Amino acid sequence: MTDPPPRITNSEHTYSPDRLLGEMRYFVLNHFDQILREEPNLLVYVVHPWFNLVQCPFTHSVDFYRNYCRRVFHDLAHDSAALGSAVPRKAPGVSMTVAETVRKLGAIMFLEDRTVEPPEDYQPDRQLDAIRAWLFVNRNADSRNDVGGICDRLMDLAGQRGLRLTVERP
Repeated sequence: MTDPPPRITNSEHTYSPDRLLGEMRYFVLNHFDQILREEPNLLVYVVHPWFNLVQCPFTHSVDFYRNYCRRVFHDLAHDSAALGSAVPRKAPGVSMTVAETVRKLGAIMFLEDRTVEPPEDYQPDRQLDAIRAWLFVNRNADSRNDVGGICDRLMDLAGQRGLRLTVERP
């Protein structure tokens, strides 16, 4: 008896960061229930190495984060849609506009946690070496003076702890 012929498997994958960003334009609004109306807000995303590598590999992550924040802070700052219609499951009936909500968001921080798959120069006694952080500040925020205070405190804390933190204003 002869072995059956080998099977051939074909697959195709395409990825467009711009398309993904367009589809995710209201994603930040899923955190509406965590936004304070009268205080500066900082939204933190923790990104693990096994999460979303196809869509956002660490090699290009900073560009993706920067473009995501630019779209949130600039494009949504002019969106007059009611929050209740943009994210009906999270904010049903809320009449506050998307633009008003985005202006309440002072900054977005991305933390890339590589402690599970650390870089080659990783030393266990310096775990923060395996974490990279980026803070993107919203220039259109209502509370931009207070956001500067948050940035200063985060930079001080990062320096004390040895965390590599990059601050940008897209």
